Amino acid sequence: MTSRLRAAYERGRTTYEQGREFGMRVREGVEATFIGACMRRMYGIDGRNRAVTLAGQAFVGFIPLMIVVASFWPLRGDDEDVGDNIIDGLDLTGSTADAVEMLFGSPPSASGGITLIGYIILIMSLSSFSRSMQRLFEAIWELGPRGLRGTFESLGATLLLLACFVLVGYAGVLVGKLPLSRLLTLPVTVLVLTPVWVLLIRMMTSRRIEARHLLLSGVLFAVAQVLVGWATQIYFPHLIAVDAQRYGVIGVAFAFVSWLVVIAYLFVGCAVLGREATDWVTRRWPDLPWERTRTHVIR
Repeated sequence: MTSRLRAAYERGRTTYEQGREFGMRVREGVEATFIGACMRRMYGIDGRNRAVTLAGQAFVGFIPLMIVVASFWPLRGDDEDVGDNIIDGLDLTGSTADAVEMLFGSPPSASGGITLIGYIILIMSLSSFSRSMQRLFEAIWELGPRGLRGTFESLGATLLLLACFVLVGYAGVLVGKLPLSRLLTLPVTVLVLTPVWVLLIRMMTSRRIEARHLLLSGVLFAVAQVLVGWATQIYFPHLIAVDAQRYGVIGVAFAFVSWLVVIAYLFVGCAVLGREATDWVTRRWPDLPWERTRTHVIR
């Protein structure tokens, strides 16, 4: 009986060791691939928490910005406000449109500007969001903090990011006037946005990464921005409608937060993918003029 138990124990131990060795080989094989490298870097920078933090800070900065814009909107002299433009842009109707108007619309008695405290809150919110983005790129490119100078550059990059979304709208209008506009929308918009994203990431890294090493990242972010714009037009109105019907005005806020979380995950993923793609290209074709990426990093 004892010999049988020992034999069974030895067989089980052998099976366990074989399974463990097989698992280690599979893990090493996955880590050696491009996808494995992206997953390892995503885990190394704590990408999940960074994405959620970015989404939350984007929402906290978005609401004060909308308040500031809404405070100045009546000065234009027209009858439309921020809520009306969101409703028209997303083609919202019924109770959903009423909820958005209640959240973002200007009160009938609104006149003049916003207080100094409001501007301070807005600047602090945008600064916090920009610092989170800067820390993300510094972690991905293995850079140290840059201090006060880096804070100002990251805030400027955030303003450039806001301008980037406006640029997409104008680019779409211009491309829409061309023949074969549906075929040209993606390539033309990506061509316009890529240098903007390269400059934005370069500002976020305090110009410590040369622009040519950020080209792949710029293309990825430009394509992602176009796709997010399309998805927002298609799916986001439905998300707002469902949440507004369930929870009322607060449901609109839930919808914005949920959508920002999705965008933040995509943002972090593009940042990781851009870094790993650049490293992969330089390893595969070492004779390219841009050489090895990390040799051009200025600490």
